[in-house]
Amino acid sequence: MGLFGGLRLWPKDWRAAVIFTAGCTVSVAALVVLTDWAFRPILSPGYLDFFGGPDLPRRIGAYMARAVGEEAVFRLLLMSALVAAGNLFWGRNGASKPALFIAAIALAQAANVLPKLAEPSSAAEVAYDVLRFYVPGLVWGWLYWRHGFLAAVIAHPACHLILQPALLLVLSR
Repeated sequence: MGLFGGLRLWPKDWRAAVIFTAGCTVSVAALVVLTDWAFRPILSPGYLDFFGGPDLPRRIGAYMARAVGEEAVFRLLLMSALVAAGNLFWGRNGASKPALFIAAIALAQAANVLPKLAEPSSAAEVAYDVLRFYVPGLVWGWLYWRHGFLAAVIAHPACHLILQPALLLVLSR
């Protein structure tokens, strides 16, 4: 399996990758929309104005580009480095242990959203931030682990093609 424990750029099974990539894309978009809808009373007016505002094409492009950057930094670089470090520490046998991948996924996403998770002042805000920012990254990490980096780097930006228009509908005043 090598130092990276089987992490790869391309899927082994393209058919399965396409199915899971599409499913993850739609599921994460639905999770975020439902989270924003459910927690709308605690969302800031600035957040509501921004995501409920009219500049949809620019917002979609910016968030898709940001998603590609997050995948490169937090999945391809950091998650891969954490898996490699785990394999160096525990020997190459660690590559077959799902716990190593789960820990790498969780730690890489924690590094991504830690500044955001450090801000909340109430239990509701913590719950919101975990659902809105932490859980989606876990999905993208799982997708990378199981179906390759290409799957994650397609799913995450594609999610914004669904998410941004849906947020506009849900958060418009």
